[in-house]
Amino acid sequence: MRTTTFILLFALVLPTLSGCKQSEHPALGKISGTVSYRGKPVEAGTLLFEVRGARTAYGKIVAGKIVEVTTYKTGDGAPLGTARIAVFVPAPEDAPPAETFQRDLFTSLVPLKYGDPNTSGLTHEIVAGDNVLAIDMQ
Repeated sequence: MRTTTFILLFALVLPTLSGCKQSEHPALGKISGTVSYRGKPVEAGTLLFEVRGARTAYGKIVAGKIVEVTTYKTGDGAPLGTARIAVFVPAPEDAPPAETFQRDLFTSLVPLKYGDPNTSGLTHEIVAGDNVLAIDMQ
């Protein structure tokens, strides 16, 4: 009887010990690629990926490359679906005014429309697996 009870308890507990539970988060797609403005790589900035009904994902731009797109934990990716994308490229304090765009206290190296997913015109269909983007703003 004890052996049967032990086997039954072991069978019930084993799936939780081995991590065989479903993820608490929806499926995500890995994001990589490049970001440029007028054909030149964007040196530093931030990306925002908005998918209707899902949590917003954020990524970094480093030396023209998209890195660490994050929804729940660093580098996990973006939610699946049609993502509206915003790009933030803050201008350094010493940037020449003729090469910047300004609204209130925010100064950008790219037109301000790209900083809003509703006006950027940038979209991408995020799928399971790897997604490679080539964002070139004009």
